[in-house]
Amino acid sequence: WKNKAPFRLVLNSMASKEIHWHCEHYKGRGVMRKFDTGADLAKEMGIPVKKLEDVVEAHYQVSLKQAKDPEGGPYPAYPDG
Repeated sequence: WKNKAPFRLVLNSMASKEIHWHCEHYKGRGVMRKFDTGADLAKEMGIPVKKLEDVVEAHYQVSLKQAKDPEGGPYPAYPDG
């Protein structure tokens, strides 16, 4: 692999509600955790909050481009960050 674990899946409240059963299942097995704020997540990751904000914003901007023109890509799935 290019990257090393841990790998993180960051969900907003809407996404976590949509897959609530899965979240509870994986939290119960100790492979998923809930963070109350982005600052808490950044602290756990050992990165500045600004870095997390920048990466989330980059992904958001790509989502807007894709929503506007779904067939006009390619859109990077993983913007640099």
